[in-house]
Amino acid sequence: MKRQIRIGIRFAATSFTLCTMIGCKDLSRFDTGADHYEGAVLESRFVRNGTDIGTKACLTLDTLRLQDGPGTISTSDGRFRKVPLRPIPQIWHDKLSTISLGEDDERSVIYAAAPFVPAVDGGFSAQRDADTFAVVSLLKNGDIELRIMRGAPLDLNTSRTTPETSLFAIYYLTRAPGACAF
Repeated sequence: MKRQIRIGIRFAATSFTLCTMIGCKDLSRFDTGADHYEGAVLESRFVRNGTDIGTKACLTLDTLRLQDGPGTISTSDGRFRKVPLRPIPQIWHDKLSTISLGEDDERSVIYAAAPFVPAVDGGFSAQRDADTFAVVSLLKNGDIELRIMRGAPLDLNTSRTTPETSLFAIYYLTRAPGACAF
């Protein structure tokens, strides 16, 4: 009997902790299943660095696995090709796990992702580059904002650096049927 009570208490404590950390929101409507989210990079220079205008991103998302294998990123320029979003375990125990990026934001999660290295002759090689941060914001209207960032300008007098050292891109993604085309 005491063992059953202890198990019940542990279950309740674990459930409470998880609900506190992820906000007990049903996020299943963002699960892509066989579909994906897709959209173009925002073109404004002040929020875009290291990514060409017109670059599109695809995101797959498994909302039941946000903490251990949430999905992949692909971009039309080849920088990301079904690159896994990698959870950062410590974030789930930090205030960053409850980050909100505005009133439209239902939930935001921060991941790491390793893009491919730019090739000398253009495009991207098969070799992995340094990690980027990917902030996935699930919006109340059912769309997703994806922010991909790495580094900062070495010269504070300019906001531009080479694509290999600094990257900042915001993609506004909407649900699309089927698999990603790139």
